[in-house]
Amino acid sequence: MGSRKIRLPCKASCGYSPQLNILFIGSPAEQEIIRKIFDLLPEEVQKKAKIRTPDQDKLTSIKRLMSDCKHAKLVLTNDTGPMHIAAKYGVKTLCMTGGWHWGVFSPCKEYKSVEFLHHKMSCYGCGGSCKYGSVPFKCLQELTAEKVLLEKDF
Repeated sequence: MGSRKIRLPCKASCGYSPQLNILFIGSPAEQEIIRKIFDLLPEEVQKKAKIRTPDQDKLTSIKRLMSDCKHAKLVLTNDTGPMHIAAKYGVKTLCMTGGWHWGVFSPCKEYKSVEFLHHKMSCYGCGGSCKYGSVPFKCLQELTAEKVLLEKDF
């Protein structure tokens, strides 16, 4: 996912449960943003959180991702790859998505364990040509942790 589509959380620890073990996974290009998110977490959360750096061998990384998704209690992702893997295993998945391909790739009604987190806008279905040039992918920028927690029952 391009950096224009990644949103830093306002409050990274919003709704955090101390029972959770957090694992951050991402491509080499995403390591900087993962570190920024990790650094926003309170110290007590950081102590239990881990950052997994990608393997050089892509096959090993994919197998590891599949295993991580299979054994997770919850997968939170902005990428449909891990979403599909977690859904295959029936793992509760929250997928943050914008509206550029709304109705084409998401929501996937056949996935009972997946919930799509999005900020509905009149421009949904734009195909990625965001009309809000000064606020790239405004539909993602408007999706905040606070709004999600108010709307969803976790």
